[in-house]
Amino acid sequence: MSASSEQRLKTRLDAVNWPNRAHSRVVDAGGVAFHVQELGNVENPPMLFIHGTAASTHSFEPLMALLQNDYYCIAIDVPGHGFTPMPSGFVPTLPEMARVVLQLLTVLNISHVTGIGHSAGAAILIDMASRAPEAVGQIYAINAALEPMRGHAFLSPLAKVLFVNPLVPQLFAWRAQFAGMTKIMLRATGTTLPEEQMRQYQVLLEDKDHVRGALAMMAAWELESLQNKLPVLKTPLTLIAANDDQFVPARVSKEAAAKALNANFVTLPKGGHLVHEIDAEALANIIRN
Repeated sequence: MSASSEQRLKTRLDAVNWPNRAHSRVVDAGGVAFHVQELGNVENPPMLFIHGTAASTHSFEPLMALLQNDYYCIAIDVPGHGFTPMPSGFVPTLPEMARVVLQLLTVLNISHVTGIGHSAGAAILIDMASRAPEAVGQIYAINAALEPMRGHAFLSPLAKVLFVNPLVPQLFAWRAQFAGMTKIMLRATGTTLPEEQMRQYQVLLEDKDHVRGALAMMAAWELESLQNKLPVLKTPLTLIAANDDQFVPARVSKEAAAKALNANFVTLPKGGHLVHEIDAEALANIIRN
């Protein structure tokens, strides 16, 4: 990646006081200019963090702070999210997301990782492991979004049609800035975030390109085929769910654990959909143990 691209990224991250920005860089892989953050000793076992829809690397800042002494922590923004732009012509389906992230690992010269995935990020890791079992040695899935969320009007077929309207991202970003959309969305997750972490989501949702990327991903997402991969998935899978998650019910993780070939199910009493952001210690303990 050119020095000018790195400088543009640095300028953007500094402007919004982004978490862990001193550890950020741009890495080209699979036609995508990935925003990548790397913390810890490169000699430690590598751990890949993949955020959920509409989030970014910032979502894992608390957890990486606890694990960076034991692991070489790598967090990425998936295409269209945060500070990773959506390439022209790229369709963010689950298989395509898995493909380009696997190519990123190749570029980073990492052949075998432990994966930490939140929500849709867990689905990406499972798809990666099904395609390249040697690349992913263990998956920790936090409030994993592994089935269609039919109960949410936000993700209904009609809403998906609206998401591809070119005016919607601009309107959504405007509402995030002036009409409290960020607080409304975060309230729906069942998680109450501190003010600074709330501000980070505010920054993202005021960015029409980020909103467009998140909506495009929702419009392209199809999870039925992923369900068929669980019974033959050889990669060890730990599904962690908060009992009070209002966005992805704990039942989804429990049923996936029962269906998967090599999985276990762990519950946390509270924390909501973003439990890894407010109770990172609990997640770190599960991973360490």
